[in-house]
Amino acid sequence: MKQILKTIFFLAIGFTAHAQHLEPIDPNYFGVPVKIPVFLSGNFAELRPNHFHAGIDFKTQGRTGLPIYSSADGFIARISISPTGYGNALYVNHPNGTTTVYGHLSSFAPQIEDYIRQIQYEKKTFAIDQTVPEGILPVKKGEQIAKSGNAGSSAGPHLHFEIRRTKEQLMLNPLLFNMPVKDKTMPVIQALMVYPVSDDASVSGKQTAQRFETILAGKAYQLKVKQTIPVSGKIGFGIQTIDLLDGSANKCGIYSLKLSVDDELIYSFTMDEFKLEESRYINSHIDYERAVRYGQRLYRTWLEPGNKLSIYDTIEKRGIFKAVDGQLHQVKYEITDVYGNATSLSFNIQARETPP
Repeated sequence: MKQILKTIFFLAIGFTAHAQHLEPIDPNYFGVPVKIPVFLSGNFAELRPNHFHAGIDFKTQGRTGLPIYSSADGFIARISISPTGYGNALYVNHPNGTTTVYGHLSSFAPQIEDYIRQIQYEKKTFAIDQTVPEGILPVKKGEQIAKSGNAGSSAGPHLHFEIRRTKEQLMLNPLLFNMPVKDKTMPVIQALMVYPVSDDASVSGKQTAQRFETILAGKAYQLKVKQTIPVSGKIGFGIQTIDLLDGSANKCGIYSLKLSVDDELIYSFTMDEFKLEESRYINSHIDYERAVRYGQRLYRTWLEPGNKLSIYDTIEKRGIFKAVDGQLHQVKYEITDVYGNATSLSFNIQARETPP
């Protein structure tokens, strides 16, 4: 609850430091685009191949053809029909400067179907990405605009739903807008990675990244094999972690992460939003090599050169720790979901003393 109040506070002042000059958005502005019990198969900023997940995925009870409703007053601004991506998709622009997106649809409302069919005949093509002038297809909040489906690059029936700042193409976390998702399940920490970053660095006596499995102890995690990790030189850390939602086995993305060494915060991010144009930098945000080799997506919690993501709240010395003082240090991760469910991982590293 504290986390939700904090988030709404940020909304009230204009959506975090990254977008502090933008007009605030009422957390109650958007309605739910489905009228069935809400369960998600995917959440905002999940780690996907070459991109962050830009919205949330509503489960549709394993069926297609369920009514989909406009989340707020506005007008249809774009209609896309494609065998890939979002498949059949609608983009609705709203008076408050936002756009909602509805993807993987099976069909559109009759007036939308009639409009796009005429365009298809004129252009003599089925696949289409059509901009619609304002005023042609107005919609009201709660008006049915489509039916759910499994079109495009979809692994099963669901509704993909996004909220964007239209002008900036800033992807906003829909779970900040009072979507009725029940979640009392804390995130899961699966493993720790420790990386030698400099040429003279080592982890457990090796000059390659080392993986350490974790186990749950109460509400926090610890290393499966209790140990102090010997390190030297410049060290980076990474973590394999997911979020789980009530009533769903789907592995979702985390909302916020903090990394501290000796209680000093050196790296953190919060997934309130991200710029669409920055999504490709996910391959620097994660351990890309490990994702390709083993199919494991780990958060690289130190900044590589060239990473232009603006999601980071704290980056001290690029999140890299210089282990040269011969001292014992405590490292701690804190992982939180958007509903305030939290967990942590603490472990010790032993730095080797290096002559100046």
